[in-house]
Amino acid sequence: MVEKIITHLETARGQIEGKFAEAGTYLQDALKLIDQQLQVLNNLQGALDPEAITGATEDLLATAQSLYDLPAVLDARADRIRALRRQEQALRPQVTEIFGLLRYLRTFAFNVKITAAGMGEDADKFSSFSQEMSTRIDHGDKQIRAFASDLDQLAQRFDASLKSEAELHALVQGMLPQVPQCLSHDANAMRTYNERVSTTTRSITVMAREVQMSVLTALSTLQIGDSVRQRIEHVQDGLIALEELVSRLEQDGVEPELRQRLASHVKAMLTAQLADTAETFDAEAARMLELIERIAENANKLVIAFDLEHGEDNSLRGLEQSIAQAQFVVESMDRAAERAREVQSATETGVKDLLERVGGVREVKDEVQYMALNTSLRCVHIGEIGRPLQVVANELSAYAKLLDAAAMHTLKGVETLANCAADRSSGDLAASGGEKLRSASERLRRAADVVEIDLKQAVAQGQDLVRKLSTATEKLNFKEQLVDIVYQSAGLLAQDSQMESELGDIATPLAEIMSKIGRTYTMARERQLHAQFSLDGAGAEAIEEAAPEDEFEMFG
Repeated sequence: MVEKIITHLETARGQIEGKFAEAGTYLQDALKLIDQQLQVLNNLQGALDPEAITGATEDLLATAQSLYDLPAVLDARADRIRALRRQEQALRPQVTEIFGLLRYLRTFAFNVKITAAGMGEDADKFSSFSQEMSTRIDHGDKQIRAFASDLDQLAQRFDASLKSEAELHALVQGMLPQVPQCLSHDANAMRTYNERVSTTTRSITVMAREVQMSVLTALSTLQIGDSVRQRIEHVQDGLIALEELVSRLEQDGVEPELRQRLASHVKAMLTAQLADTAETFDAEAARMLELIERIAENANKLVIAFDLEHGEDNSLRGLEQSIAQAQFVVESMDRAAERAREVQSATETGVKDLLERVGGVREVKDEVQYMALNTSLRCVHIGEIGRPLQVVANELSAYAKLLDAAAMHTLKGVETLANCAADRSSGDLAASGGEKLRSASERLRRAADVVEIDLKQAVAQGQDLVRKLSTATEKLNFKEQLVDIVYQSAGLLAQDSQMESELGDIATPLAEIMSKIGRTYTMARERQLHAQFSLDGAGAEAIEEAAPEDEFEMFG
């Protein structure tokens, strides 16, 4: 009979070890899933940081407003380029005039050589003057031709820039007012969306933490499995110890009736332990299963909350499209502004070259005037024969002055062009506009990825969490079977047991076996029941002294 009871109890103990260990594994997995969900929520809260989103929204609204100012910006910039074009065109007649004056000067230089041909020994000197004069004039011709070439290059830049500005102006006109209106609308929609998602996220986070704490509680309640397993093991050890004691007493010649009464009393105590174990486990396991079922229900609500949020239209993606449209315009403006800056830089560089060219022309004037003066002086020394050459020299000096006047006029025109090129009063779209849009777009893309990818993952994790909890419930839902085994074992044990009222004649062996069994206890409830079967409290002190400190108070 005892062996049968021990076998029954071993079956129950084995089930407890396996089932509770497996359930603990599922609960541990569930806890990891909740941790992952909390990380998703943390990521979402970081991606939808209220201050950052508010800042991004304000930047987008400011950029939307600035888009309305684009036509005025473009008009001002085009006006500046047209002003540069006009100044460049105003220099053309002066270039033509200088070309004509240099041509005349070259003719007079040649006339000096012809007129001086019949002057004997002075002819070579005047011929040398003429040749040097022609060389200077050729240098001036090269300068003014380079000047004209520089003007042509500037004109091409101005024309290309004006064409680009016209195309951009058409683009801007085509996007107004739809793009900035859409950007403003979607920016405000993002603010509303963020507030809603943030509120929902906080609510879901609270739910997830509650589930997390519940799972931790459920894990702690799994101690009842260890407690029950130990109590069953203590009963098994008690039965084995009783069998050994009875066998020794029989060898020592103790009367059968005394041995039977001793065994009956101890079995009664062990029956009470088994019955109490079954009853307590029945109640505690029911509460534990109810807890896990409630956790599964809350986890399912968490899945629904995640799924509802994930199923909503993602306003962030819509705003990404609005930003992309605005960014295309802003980037086009940035490129046009860069081209305008290049034109301005090229104009400023070109102006420096033009100033050098005009300086070269004026140097020619100085050289020609100096040579005309020298020619006049030599004509005075040679007398009447030099009079025709004197007339040529006077004409040469007069045209040199005209060249100087034309060069000065050109110089003033170049200076006006320089002042126009240096004018930056027209302004451009704020340089930070494109950067703000790029920054906002990147932030929104990350947030949208979290909403779409992480929330989707969280939904899958939540569904897995519910399955884990449901499986844990199934694994632990064997209490009736287990309780039946323990109750059956208690029933079998009770058939051969009875609590004795007169213990005096079995006091010594009873104290021995009760003390030995008592030293195995790890729970207060075991000691309380044990004391009820001791010798009027005798042996209770030995139990208290021998028993270790309570490790589990689940049943206390």
